[in-house]
Amino acid sequence: MATDFKQLLSQGTLEDIALALLEERPEGLAGEKEGLVTFLIQAGLTQPQAVAVVQNLEQAGYAAFVPARKRWLFAPFSLTEMMRLLDEEYPEFVAHHTAEPREEALEFLANRMKMDRGLAVEILDDLEAAGMAEVAFSPDLERDRLRFLGRSL
Repeated sequence: MATDFKQLLSQGTLEDIALALLEERPEGLAGEKEGLVTFLIQAGLTQPQAVAVVQNLEQAGYAAFVPARKRWLFAPFSLTEMMRLLDEEYPEFVAHHTAEPREEALEFLANRMKMDRGLAVEILDDLEAAGMAEVAFSPDLERDRLRFLGRSL
């Protein structure tokens, strides 16, 4: 592990810690809460520090456990805020250059959330695996598009 999580804990923000976790584990981290706590302990935090960091990351929405994939997902932005945007803004978003539902959703995630395509693909895969994104017919657009079910990860 290249990241000094102990230094980040004392000098950085929660967003910095989430970004470092994303850099260390872009594919997420397999396991339940204990797995993430153990990872942070191995990275130099004490057990109480690691537990507090995990709780704070979850509360702030920077980390979410995806039960369908049995892994943690990290983001340098609030996943709770992302779900709100998908619920409130995505229905009005129309990608004019593609009618492919998945590509349209990836464009929204990449542009609106300012994330790279790789992370957008990971998040969309997780949302689909969790049953929180599905293809549905849009009568307004007269074509299929992804529909997001507004519950939190």
